[in-house]
Amino acid sequence: MSYLRLCSPDLAHTIGRSSLFASRRTPTATWQDYLRGARRFWGVAQTVHGPDYRNQAVSNAIHAAIAVNDALCLFHIGERAERASHSEATTALKRACKGTLLEAEAPRRARLRPRRLLAAGPETA
Repeated sequence: MSYLRLCSPDLAHTIGRSSLFASRRTPTATWQDYLRGARRFWGVAQTVHGPDYRNQAVSNAIHAAIAVNDALCLFHIGERAERASHSEATTALKRACKGTLLEAEAPRRARLRPRRLLAAGPETA
């Protein structure tokens, strides 16, 4: 999960850390719980990537991204966005990543992404 390392090197290196980050919205869930869930979803997405299971792979990859977003937000700001609000999730992630390497790298990555997709061809998109 290079995304995780870019956005939060501290989180990536402290997976075994015992401190809990309680959220007013999710008092019993920790960032570790969400990170474990993200790894499970991602593992399934990588396993079922064949042509007959593309929808399932994409669905699991999306759930992995959502869970990583929740883990980062819980780790950095102590709360995660409501599940029903994409705009709130985006705002929470921006707050959580403010001042990190990912924030600094975002403009460069945004310029490179379309080139990579075009170079890879239609199967990648």
